[in-house]
Amino acid sequence: MQRQAKHIMLAEDDEDDSQFFEEALKYIADPPNLVIAKDGVELTDFLQNSETLPDVVFLDLNMPRKNGAQCLTEIRGREEFQHLPVVVLSTSNAADIIEKMYEFGANLYVQKPTDMQSWGKAIARILGMDWNIQRPFSVKKNFILTEF
Repeated sequence: MQRQAKHIMLAEDDEDDSQFFEEALKYIADPPNLVIAKDGVELTDFLQNSETLPDVVFLDLNMPRKNGAQCLTEIRGREEFQHLPVVVLSTSNAADIIEKMYEFGANLYVQKPTDMQSWGKAIARILGMDWNIQRPFSVKKNFILTEF
């Protein structure tokens, strides 16, 4: 059985979305520790300077200074981050964006839920995933998380 993620990171510039995400964690049994980066530069600086990597990175696509696609490319370009699970969060369900994130090596793509209950279910499901199976370039039909 896969252990639940205990340390997660959210890269999100929108304060309302960050608070919504953080609030949704309260509805999860044994919620993980959360670190929030307000943009892609904060995220990559944290990853490069941290002694302990998070179990999962939740990555918003539209951020200032360094967007989610740039962060993902940088993460996958570094040997020490190859195993790091990255879940892309976006309001978009555009096929070309989803395809690009798959090609860039994200583990999972999630269209941001619009209500707290769906957020809680989505996060709980993601935290319990076996990242040895849900790795970059895994079965493409399993790349988009649509049921939570």
